[in-house]
Amino acid sequence: MLAYALVRQDRTREAIEILTQHLEGRQDPAAAALLARITRDQAVESGLGQQTLSHFHVRYDGAAHEDVGRGVLRVLERHYVTSL
Repeated sequence: MLAYALVRQDRTREAIEILTQHLEGRQDPAAAALLARITRDQAVESGLGQQTLSHFHVRYDGAAHEDVGRGVLRVLERHYVTSL
């Protein structure tokens, strides 16, 4: 559960470390499956561009279009602030 919570917080490296330590010397098919999925997803994410603001992370595949990323973040942030 800790590894899953770390992934949800965008702390994938920590989740991989936790799962790797957990699997040392024991059989846990569910943990092994989660580790495989997280590792695969991390490999995909390493090729994505990223823009970040205080409340949002926007990742996109392909060439970095910083102006589009900033525009998306502005819209999200504006909606977040007005919904408080």
